[in-house]
Amino acid sequence: MQTIFDVKYFIKTQFLGYAREIFLNLDTSKRTNLPLEKKFLILSSGRSGSTLLENILASNSNIHCEGELLRGKNFKPKKVVKLTEQTCPTSIFGFKLLTYQLLEIQTAINNKKNFLYHLVEDGYKIIYLERSNSLLQALSVLYAMRRNVWHYKNETKVKDFKMRLDPETLADTVLDFEIFKDQEKKLLEHIPYLYINYEEELNKANNLPATIDKLSNYLELPFSTPTIGLKKVTPVQLSNYVSNYREITSFIKSEKHLKQFAQPLLGV
Repeated sequence: MQTIFDVKYFIKTQFLGYAREIFLNLDTSKRTNLPLEKKFLILSSGRSGSTLLENILASNSNIHCEGELLRGKNFKPKKVVKLTEQTCPTSIFGFKLLTYQLLEIQTAINNKKNFLYHLVEDGYKIIYLERSNSLLQALSVLYAMRRNVWHYKNETKVKDFKMRLDPETLADTVLDFEIFKDQEKKLLEHIPYLYINYEEELNKANNLPATIDKLSNYLELPFSTPTIGLKKVTPVQLSNYVSNYREITSFIKSEKHLKQFAQPLLGV
């Protein structure tokens, strides 16, 4: 998975999680120990609109979403979840879990499927968020990595930046995401969850009301249309952010497993 995560990020995931875990165990001052009425987990492979989904859920003031709770390695990930629940300032707690975090970062979790199963047994409702187009997903993560910017606030002035992209790196990253999606479906087999598709249910503004109703029915909570405080990092046109876009365009068209995702990008 070195095609996706740079060395700096790798170091953060290896060490900062342990430090936070120790702090959680030692510092009892932030523990509210409020009784939790509901709990939820957002599972996705990243660059799939999870921040927008989080904004929708945050429209209910009783919800607290901890973000990527298990983004760094932990000695006892299950205990980290329980201790973090105890710091929740509201009656509804949730967190995000990216697929690579479960499969590759949290090595202390021997049985990944059982981990999800036990969360459900403990009262968690799983929301599985998928982005179907692995090519656009790969381009998004590679561009965000190069810029070291994962989200823009609406008021942020965006600076032009173009990256030079290695074709094989792109192909490898697309394959990584495809593998993740296969693994996600195996992990969730026989486990109850709500499926949300990024392209159809989050990215199309006209479909957002139906998506909000779907989430409301699943979690049995009221939500409203969120005010979107973020804008996309990755431009729509490939030529606007890839300096060797002609080479990449030709490469995408020549590779069957990439061409299947190319229509929104190249119109083919």
